[in-house]
Amino acid sequence: MFTDEEFSAWCRRNEIGPETKAYIERIRSSQPVRKVRSRASNVSGRYPSRKMGRTIQFESQHVELYGLYEMEYDDDVLEYYDQPIRIQLQYRARSGRKTTQWHTPDFFVIRQSSASFEEWKPVTALDQLAVTMPERYQHEPSGGWRCPPGQSAAQAHGLFYWIRTNAQVHPLVVQNLKFLQDFWIHVYEVPPEQEAQVLTLVTTVLGISVRQVQDACDSLPVDVIWALLTDHRLFTDLSASSLMQWDQVRLFRSQDEAETAREREISLPAPLPLFTRLSFDGRLWEAEKQEDQVVLRPEVGTAFTLDTSYLQQLLDTGEAQLVGEDAPSHLSEEARSVL
Repeated sequence: MFTDEEFSAWCRRNEIGPETKAYIERIRSSQPVRKVRSRASNVSGRYPSRKMGRTIQFESQHVELYGLYEMEYDDDVLEYYDQPIRIQLQYRARSGRKTTQWHTPDFFVIRQSSASFEEWKPVTALDQLAVTMPERYQHEPSGGWRCPPGQSAAQAHGLFYWIRTNAQVHPLVVQNLKFLQDFWIHVYEVPPEQEAQVLTLVTTVLGISVRQVQDACDSLPVDVIWALLTDHRLFTDLSASSLMQWDQVRLFRSQDEAETAREREISLPAPLPLFTRLSFDGRLWEAEKQEDQVVLRPEVGTAFTLDTSYLQQLLDTGEAQLVGEDAPSHLSEEARSVL
């Protein structure tokens, strides 16, 4: 959480005016304005937040709790508060009559460059609410949702208002964050030499898998990797695979490094198949890949072997071309006889 000095610095950095600053300070220094309750359609509870140093209420374990997992792990989220304050929403009811409702957003969230109220809803509930309260809940062409009266109420204080849904949180991300939460609730101290060992491997082999790290360091507890991921000293795409699939979990020093590796992989040419046909030097050839070499057998002449990288270079420059099984020969009978 912010110290007073850090909060003041955040306000200056984001050009927060005195009135908005005082309004946010009121939220930060207050207790939740209501207690959440379980109903037939939801199960409420309290989440022990390491980031906030307190328990945070959630009203649904399949919607708001997903949001808590996400905010707890997201470095962009600096602070978040549950049931923060009551705001007044003014809009026209379905009947056309003007109405005013007091509303308590689920969360107030302070991010690196903004502060906002957030209302979390299941998508199925929003579909129904858009019919019963069309001016309050509206589906955007982009696929998201908005609450115009909530936006107006927030803007009056220089803030934002967002509708969030369970569809915005990848289920695999939730599964992986549930696994990692033990490591941010109960801090796992990583010895400096073990951290250095892992980071050296990750730096040397871009995108190394958890399994490869374990094979290279058989005495290293795998919990070291989970703790480094939790503290953002390592990065992996939590939506790519389950953390339990060690062969598929690829590790990087940062998200930027992972993005660079992904772009590089996209730009690389497709790998050579094990068996293929190609046209090269005016002849047709059968190519058989054998580890890092390719055996080339011409339609006429003697077979020979090339490094895979060299053949790939010939293909990239157009000196050789992959062809289908029915590609006709370019050799004349005279050339064939000479060869």
